[in-house]
Amino acid sequence: MRACFEYIIFYRRGSAGASPWQDHLGRARLLPSHLTEGAQKIGFPKRALRLRVLIALWLGALGAGAQEAPAAGGNSNSSTGGAGPNPASIAALSNSPVQMLGPDIFQVGKVILDKKERAVRVPALLNKSQGPMEYFLVTTYGKTHESILKTDAEPYHIHIAMLLLGATGAQPDLTNGPPPAPGPIVNPSPEALPGDKITLEVSWQEDGKEIRRPASELISNEQTHSTPDAAHWVYNGSETAGGKFYAQMDGSLISLVTDPVALVNYTGIGHDNDQIWVPNTNRLPPRTAPLEVILKLAPKATP
Repeated sequence: MRACFEYIIFYRRGSAGASPWQDHLGRARLLPSHLTEGAQKIGFPKRALRLRVLIALWLGALGAGAQEAPAAGGNSNSSTGGAGPNPASIAALSNSPVQMLGPDIFQVGKVILDKKERAVRVPALLNKSQGPMEYFLVTTYGKTHESILKTDAEPYHIHIAMLLLGATGAQPDLTNGPPPAPGPIVNPSPEALPGDKITLEVSWQEDGKEIRRPASELISNEQTHSTPDAAHWVYNGSETAGGKFYAQMDGSLISLVTDPVALVNYTGIGHDNDQIWVPNTNRLPPRTAPLEVILKLAPKATP
C-alpha cells in the first residue's frame, strides 16, 4: 500500500494550453494498476490519484525548485531564524512517509488525515501573543515575526493530505508564465482568492480536558473590535511556477491578508488590510501547550 503513496506529489490545474503539467498528468493515468488499486483498497478513489496528484516523473523539476528554500536562519523575514525546511530532493519527496494509523486515519509526515471527518490536523505552538499579525500559521522558518501560531510540519505534507481529501484549490498553473513574487499582493488589495471552503479550529489539552475553539476566536480586528468571520476561510493551495511550490519555500500556511503563496486564505472583511489584525489575548492557548490546527474540508455543493 505504501508504494502507491511514494508517487504522490502536487497537483495543480493545467493552463488553457498544453503544458508540462498536463503531459505528466497524462502519464500519471498510465500508472501500473497495482498502484491505483492499492490506494483504492484503503479508501481513496482512483480519480483522486489521477486528477489530484503528480507522480515521480515530475519530481526532478519540483525538487530542484524546492532546494532554493532558505537555509536555517537564512530567512530575513523570520525574527527567530528558526530551522530551515528539510532539503527537498527527489528521494525525499518520492519517499514521503504516509502511514495508516487506523480505519480512515492516516499520517503524512507530521500531519494527520482523518478521511471520515474530512479533516487534516497540523501540530502547532503559540508563537506570538501581541503585535500586528498578517498570518495565523506559518512554519518555524516562515514569517514568525507576524504570525500567531507556528508549526514544524511541512507545507507539502499538508497539501498532499488536503488533495487526498478532495481539495482542488483554485490557483492557476503558472509553469508557462512568469513566476510571481512570493508574499502578499500589494496592500491594500480588494482581491479575495477563490478556493475550497474550509473550517478552521484549534484544539489543546488543559487540566486534562480538550479545549477546542474556532481559529477566528484567537484573532481580533482592532478596527471593528470583533473576530473575523469563521465562514470565510478557503483552501487555495498556494502558487506554483517554474517547478517551485511557493508555500514550501516561503513557509506561509494560513494568511489573514490576501497571499496567493499561503495554502489557506481569509476572504472576509479585512483581508485587504495588514494593519488591523492582532491576537485575541483572552482566547489564546497556553504558550507551551501542544496545539492542533484542524482544517476541515466543507462538503461540495450539490448542483
